[in-house]
Amino acid sequence: MRFGKLLLGSTIVVVSLWVIIGEQISGVSSDAVVNARLSTVRATQAGTLDMPFRAFGSHIGAEEQIGTLSATLPQMTRADDLRMERAFAAADLQRLVTIRNAQKISSAMPFAVASNDPSTGLELDEDPASVADADMTRAEQRLAALDQRIATETARLGAQTSQPLNAPVEGVLWEVLADHGEHVERGQDIAKLMMCGSALVTLSVPDNIYARLSVGQSARFRLNGSKTVLDGTITRMAGSGAETIYRNLVVAPSEKHLERFDVALLVPGLRNDPALRCSAGQTGRVFFDSRPLDWVRSFLN
Repeated sequence: MRFGKLLLGSTIVVVSLWVIIGEQISGVSSDAVVNARLSTVRATQAGTLDMPFRAFGSHIGAEEQIGTLSATLPQMTRADDLRMERAFAAADLQRLVTIRNAQKISSAMPFAVASNDPSTGLELDEDPASVADADMTRAEQRLAALDQRIATETARLGAQTSQPLNAPVEGVLWEVLADHGEHVERGQDIAKLMMCGSALVTLSVPDNIYARLSVGQSARFRLNGSKTVLDGTITRMAGSGAETIYRNLVVAPSEKHLERFDVALLVPGLRNDPALRCSAGQTGRVFFDSRPLDWVRSFLN
């Protein structure tokens, strides 16, 4: 009887130690966070920004208009310069027409000196009428070219006088980089949207766990405060000091994170669940190995 109790006690101690050690040494990361990509809305032209107020976190659909860009006066000066140049060209053409008409009247008079007439003793290298006609032709061509340039510039300004500012993707408003009424330049960043459909889990692990991981390896993720465990797959292993790869992500890494080894996890359950696909910033834990009490957790879930 005593031997049986001793054996039972020893078994309980061994199993308990196995559970405790197994739970502790299994690959676990406690600093996992739901992350997502950022999309930047940029100005399509220079102008004044008209963007109504939106609360941070507001949902914005793909191609939804979030503001308007109105062209400013400096953009219209080119068309004004061309119109002024055309006015000068038209005046020059009118001057040439007047000169040509005067030549016609002069040549029709009885006392007009004929060009290249030996009896006059005068020989002209070129006929004045031909020179005037050539000048008029060049002036007319220049005027037509200016008309074409003015039409092109007017059409361009018509398209740019007021342009809608549309969101490139579906997401939620994450950051505003330019205010209503502000003058912006072409290509300037206006706002940033969080792309909910790109949700992933980013985390860091110590080197001993990192050495056992590989891209494509399965893992599980559980949000803090939740009993639901979501299946995932390692999609990126960036190593230590991987700060630059977070420039286009919502949540930046902490100093502690950068001291360890960076891992990214693709979790389809986050993207497919409407309640979780926009949950960037929430924290949780990632498990890379099976643990002794997993069957208990599965039963409770």
